[in-house]
Amino acid sequence: MPEPHITNTFDGFFGQCSLFSDRVVLVRLNEGLNLDADVGRRGIPELEAFIGPGPYVAIVDGRRIGYVPKGGREAVRQSIGSHRIATGFIVNKDSSQMLADRFLNEAGPLEGAVFTSEDEALAWAHHRIGAAAPPSA
Repeated sequence: MPEPHITNTFDGFFGQCSLFSDRVVLVRLNEGLNLDADVGRRGIPELEAFIGPGPYVAIVDGRRIGYVPKGGREAVRQSIGSHRIATGFIVNKDSSQMLADRFLNEAGPLEGAVFTSEDEALAWAHHRIGAAAPPSA
């Protein structure tokens, strides 16, 4: 199986997004982003339009995020389409860790994990999307 590679990039509401050939998307949140309800409601549909139809795994780099009030977390959760398989968060050992943990605890059945390394997060995501792929004929 060939190594996944970046096929497209996009600068959106949340920050820079990179789509890999295996349908893993890496979202590097803008520095100081205040992810309120309006940004959450507008950002997720924009992100999913960039990714296109079909299953995907998201890795969110939240190491530079500003503030995410409860309304923002709720808007993001409500806007996530049915195609997202799992979400991984890249965090610092500070408030971004707490925000990621809170999001995952409130996310219901959405699978997730928290990492401090981009390489570890991407390895998990590429493995996870591969495990969800149907067997080849």
